[in-house]
Amino acid sequence: TPVGKGTFETIEGKRYTIKSGGTLRRGWTANTESEAEGGSVPDATAYANSLKILKFGNNYIIVVENPVKYASYVEYGHRQEPGRYVPALGKRLKASWVEGKYMLTISEKELEKFYELHLNCQINLTAIKEREEFYLKHYYDSIYYFQQSESPCGSLADIGSGGGFPGIVLGIFYPDLKVTLIESIGKKCIFLEQAAKKLELKNIEVLNTRVENIKDRSFDIITARGVSSVKELLKNSFQISKQNTKWVMYKGERLDEELKEALPVIEKRGLNVEKIRIELPITRTYCIISC
Repeated sequence: TPVGKGTFETIEGKRYTIKSGGTLRRGWTANTESEAEGGSVPDATAYANSLKILKFGNNYIIVVENPVKYASYVEYGHRQEPGRYVPALGKRLKASWVEGKYMLTISEKELEKFYELHLNCQINLTAIKEREEFYLKHYYDSIYYFQQSESPCGSLADIGSGGGFPGIVLGIFYPDLKVTLIESIGKKCIFLEQAAKKLELKNIEVLNTRVENIKDRSFDIITARGVSSVKELLKNSFQISKQNTKWVMYKGERLDEELKEALPVIEKRGLNVEKIRIELPITRTYCIISC
């Protein structure tokens, strides 16, 4: 996948030149392959709004196509020439088969499996059991902010993970993101560990502790959904933050009151606050606090 500029050659002496990178990425919002290669593509939000939504009973289907011819190779895997140098990897290929990323396929299967794990769980982690409501209030809510802004990267700590929202959901959607689930209740930790194992999520770890007890770790992003007040969250998690850490708090109607209470802490630390409110298809206020 072209990810930058440069010229390289294979062990057979064939030379290849990459003029510009990101063709595959741009392909997700491009109408044609040449449009993706040229670098001029529609705005992602405008493209998303243009997609048709088909409804069959209680099922909604949205078809997203990538016109770049090798997109399916990345998704499902493909054969490669052993010994070929790949600039993106910084090394030569050893095997003739490159495993697929399954960026869309696995996510769909993992989300369905995670939903089934909740339905069959012996401890009650959520009162929401109906599939469509579960997908909206748990999955959609978990990823909404990150889908509207930059994709999360680096390390993420999810405080009070409970049933795995948003931590495990973000781990599914962003396989390169290292997610640490922090949960103080042992039974919930067991569920989270088993879920990560059954979903084969290699980027998930579970810590059975309270966040204030963690002294030797730091994270790029800290999330908290339905856990404590803004003031308490900042107070208890500041020691695991970095210089540029971002807190993403999933809040409700009392956010303004909580921010007023937390104002001394926010001003003392020199933190920036952003509020993002949505009314449909769910009601939620996302509070983004950054250094």
